[in-house]
Amino acid sequence: MSDPGLRVPLVMATRRTELRVYPDGGRLEEALVRAAEVEPFVDASGFCTLGQLLERLEAGTPRRPVGSGWTLRLLVRSEVERLGSGPFGDWARGPAFSRAARELLAELKAGGMNPLSFRRACRALPPAAREKAAWLSRLWWQYERALAVRGLEDPEARLLASVRRLREEGMPPSWSGVRRVSLHAVHDFPPLRLQWLLALAQACERAGVGLHVKVPAGGGPGVDAVVDPLLQALERAAQDFGRVEAFKEDVALESGLGPLMAVLFTPVPRAVAVPRDRVRLLRAPSEREERRAVVLGVVRALEEGVPPEQIAVVRPGMPEVAGLLREELAAAGVPASYRRGGPLGRTALGRAVLGLPLLVERGFQAAAVEAV
Repeated sequence: MSDPGLRVPLVMATRRTELRVYPDGGRLEEALVRAAEVEPFVDASGFCTLGQLLERLEAGTPRRPVGSGWTLRLLVRSEVERLGSGPFGDWARGPAFSRAARELLAELKAGGMNPLSFRRACRALPPAAREKAAWLSRLWWQYERALAVRGLEDPEARLLASVRRLREEGMPPSWSGVRRVSLHAVHDFPPLRLQWLLALAQACERAGVGLHVKVPAGGGPGVDAVVDPLLQALERAAQDFGRVEAFKEDVALESGLGPLMAVLFTPVPRAVAVPRDRVRLLRAPSEREERRAVVLGVVRALEEGVPPEQIAVVRPGMPEVAGLLREELAAAGVPASYRRGGPLGRTALGRAVLGLPLLVERGFQAAAVEAV
């Protein structure tokens, strides 16, 4: 829920009236860039990720540190060695199983289950699956014990602790300068996270703080079906909390995939006219030949009347070749500029383009859709 590579000071400014929350560091960075285009100075203390919001809510409260994803997978691996591979055989001893088992435990805990309720649910499974489920239940027990022994907790335990504190204590005193909390582009709310959101709404109501939840939508039933249950739950909560408001944001406009959004999630896809002359893919046997092909392509586009400001060259590892490419373009009489920026995958459009093929393979799972 947070991006360790992007750190924002966790100091609550006394004059800050709104705190804007984003699901991950990439979207947070985009929001800061957009804000900087409008204002000459942007106070970053008014922006944070969901994970950083949890840190702010827990400020001053002694808690066990949250284990990293790598640490938690290692714990699963060590407990598999203690328990034995059981019905999963040699696969249980590999890194792929540790990753899959940790993801399964995270999903079960986010769904409101615990080892005891999971063991009871296993009794209703067919005999062929019951043995594996019972073994996973024992692995879960040992995983929780290993966390306690090492003084760690996982993100789901931290979220559950935040739910309890918000219900019992409300907003921390350091939030006295905040008048509104706005959640942007967050739509994946399994039961545990929904409990946390409703507890946050209750705490905001008691503290006189507004809570605005802006969920992504695409203007079609196939996309909006993901967020409609969340909006319904918030609407029910809004009957008791006058400071809670929920909105839909059109992601088609933000992502640049407007023409495709209408057909990507429809039951019967229809043909979409995509202009073929807008994007040209180049292949070359070497980097030198590639640069020559790029220069020829740019010169040809200019001769065809394409405005220079509408021509862009995109390449993996551009920082390594940008200097040579600019020199060859200059030799051809074409001035060029190179802007160092974040990776394509850190932008909204880049995530969408790179993530669409994975959505199909994963059956449009909620976590995969949120990542896009």
